[in-house]
Amino acid sequence: MPSTVQQHPGADSTRPCEPSPERLLQLGMGFWASKTLLSAVELRVFTRLATRPHAA
Repeated sequence: MPSTVQQHPGADSTRPCEPSPERLLQLGMGFWASKTLLSAVELRVFTRLATRPHAA
């Protein structure tokens, strides 16, 4: 995902605006989701679930 920096109209072109809180939240949540999946793989959660007998 390419990162884009928006500038206010009339702003100095050498000073970009700060990232919006929404964008920072999206980045954080994306990291959280991928880290959760990676942790489950490292802990072999999916392997253990696949080898357990299925309850009815």
